[in-house]
Amino acid sequence: MALLLEKYGAGAGELLYPIPESGSFGAKKFEDVNFTELQIGNSGLIFDDLHLEIIENIVKAAKTVNAHLQLITNLPEKLSAHIYSFGNNVKVIERFDTVTELLNYLSLSIDVLLVFYSFKPDKEFRMFTSFPSKFVEYCKLGLPVIIIAPPESSIGKWAVENKWLTYENTGEPANIAATIAKLNNRDFWNNCQLQAQKYADTDFNPDEIHRKLSNSIKYK
Repeated sequence: MALLLEKYGAGAGELLYPIPESGSFGAKKFEDVNFTELQIGNSGLIFDDLHLEIIENIVKAAKTVNAHLQLITNLPEKLSAHIYSFGNNVKVIERFDTVTELLNYLSLSIDVLLVFYSFKPDKEFRMFTSFPSKFVEYCKLGLPVIIIAPPESSIGKWAVENKWLTYENTGEPANIAATIAKLNNRDFWNNCQLQAQKYADTDFNPDEIHRKLSNSIKYK
């Protein structure tokens, strides 16, 4: 978004990430994870014309490494049934009333968090100018976060620039499965946790975001 604004004549700007919900959560230890039934969680809107293909690929990938996908979203019954047809390792859960309830559930019931976009840049225009607020929220949960998105998307560019350890840029089942499988390594798991926590404590820290926002507001 900042680059687009500059293109159209905007002056100096300040990059502000979405301010996450307050609260602290304990990091899950590697030895507490059941890798024979790894739980991968995602929350947010799903559109049948955009996301069914990538969801099917994720379900296929997860099955090859004994993982299960939980999608926390509100869907019409017909669309939920379609997603269930992808495999027996996917589950659709109704959205929670508050962000705090969602984060509590994720921290207790999920092992790996997931952010994804479709690989249809001609249809999902928001991927170019939108930075997913869920990613900012996820980083403070003390869990690895997998990003699956095209390299030209805003989150894809961010992941490359920041050398995100669990970034997958093709959306292909084999590559997604390989990314998930890396988490079986204790050192890799711990490094992914530390990477997420680093950004939770710095760029995504609500106090830091608020400070930048306050400093950028000037009164005449």
